Order: sequence, then structure tokens, then C-alpha cells
Amino acid sequence: DGMGDNGDSHPNDPGTGWTGERTHQSQTFFVGPGSDLSDLNLEGMDLSGANLHGAILDGARLRFVDFTEADLRGASLQWSATGWGNGGAVNLDNATLTDALLDGIITNQGDVISFVIHGLPSGYALVDANHIVEVDTDGDGIVDNSDADDDNDGVPDVSDAFPLDATETADTDGDGAGDNSDAFPTDPTETADTD
Repeated sequence: DGMGDNGDSHPNDPGTGWTGERTHQSQTFFVGPGSDLSDLNLEGMDLSGANLHGAILDGARLRFVDFTEADLRGASLQWSATGWGNGGAVNLDNATLTDALLDGIITNQGDVISFVIHGLPSGYALVDANHIVEVDTDGDGIVDNSDADDDNDGVPDVSDAFPLDATETADTDGDGAGDNSDAFPTDPTETADTD
């Protein structure tokens, strides 16, 4: 995750990079396609003016937990972005809005979004963000980083020429086309017979 083991509360987990209480400091996070940032816990110290920056893809969300109605009253989450347009705000006044969802607003991998939390009472700080959800290509509940068969086609990734494509497992002639879709699976100069 880019954070040295001495400062990382989870040194064996590449999904974590924030540790300890941080007051008035900006943090950076990057997540891959299909990922989201969830269960961002805020507790302990003042978060006024803290900035959270990250490159997030379509469908990502920033979620706040463990707030009381009094904590949320008057607070707001403002977001702005570079590379694609204007920002906006999500109002957290309603105590039922313990999740601040920003779905579908980022569409390109190069886009960057910044979050600024305003108006929270003192007594809050970012202490952990250890639930960054990684890509799970086959949707089996095991993230690709830990999944021995990312596409769930029954062939382990180490033996699968196409570990993210459940329709292909081998490329006998090494031409880049899987044997299932290759009209000439043993001829590296041919892949199709259009006539």
C-alpha cells in the first residue's frame, strides 16, 4: 500500500494505509476498478478542515459510521474533483444519513475527487480505513488478491492463460487468442476463418 511497516497498523494488508489518530492532515487513497472505500470510522478528535483525497472509479462510495444524531446535525461533506467538472455537497443533517454515497460521479481512472468534512463537533478524528474493498472479478466474495481462481472457471490462475476470463483458459499456440475462440488453436499465425 505504499506505507512503511513501522507506521502501518496492518503491515500485511495492502488495503490499509491509514493508522492512528490524524488531526488536520490530508490522506491519500487509491482504489482499483470495481472497488469502494467503506466503513471509514471517525472518532477521537476534531476533524474540522481535514481533507481526504483519492482517485476513485465509477461506483465508489465514501461511508461514515458510528455517528449520532447530534454529531451529524449541521455537518456537511463537500466534494470537488479535478479532470471532470464541478463539485457539490452532501448534507449530513439527517441522522438517518449515516452513509454518504457518491455513486456514479467518477467515470475515468484519471479523475481525482477530494472530500472535505465541515462542521463536525470536536472529538472526532480519522483512526482507521481498513475496509478498502478490492476487486472481486467473479463475485464469489474472495477478492482477486486472495482468490486462487479469479474468474471462477475451475482452473487456478497459475495455470490459466486468461485468469480474468471465465470463457478461456488456454492459448496453445501463444498468439493471444484463447483456444475456445481461436479457429486455429495450434497455428500462431491464424486466429479466424472468415470465409
